Amino acid sequence: MKRLRIALMMAALLGAGAQGADSDEQLVRRLTTNMMCTCGCPHQIIHCGDECGLAPQLVADIRARLAGGATEQDVYLAYEAEYGQSIYAAPKAEGFNLIAWILPFIALAFGGLFVWGAVRKLRTEGVPDSEDGEPAAAPPIDDRYRKMLEKELAE
Repeated sequence: MKRLRIALMMAALLGAGAQGADSDEQLVRRLTTNMMCTCGCPHQIIHCGDECGLAPQLVADIRARLAGGATEQDVYLAYEAEYGQSIYAAPKAEGFNLIAWILPFIALAFGGLFVWGAVRKLRTEGVPDSEDGEPAAAPPIDDRYRKMLEKELAE
């Protein structure tokens, strides 16, 4: 019975250690996905190839910071202090950066309203309807234009 308890405790400890390693690796993956590589390429750290030379160093530095007890927020703040806001793959949704998140949707809404209004106006400027809802008859053609038309059609 004592051996069974010891075996269960060992299994629980090994499982907790493996889960901690998994969560650290997931945290590294999330951090490297949310931050841009500093080599000058337009890639996130996770997608910057080994030919870069800088991306593996950044990943190793992130792992070392996490192993040293830093939290995810601490890593973000340290890199932001060193490289500025350009380290983020997407701008923070705060302050002036909020315009970058909201303005495209506002422009799309105004553009949609403009197109809707223009189409609606063009449809109503067509042939006017009579009172019973049927399209009104076309206005009569002037006599001199009618004679010109008949002459052209006769030739």
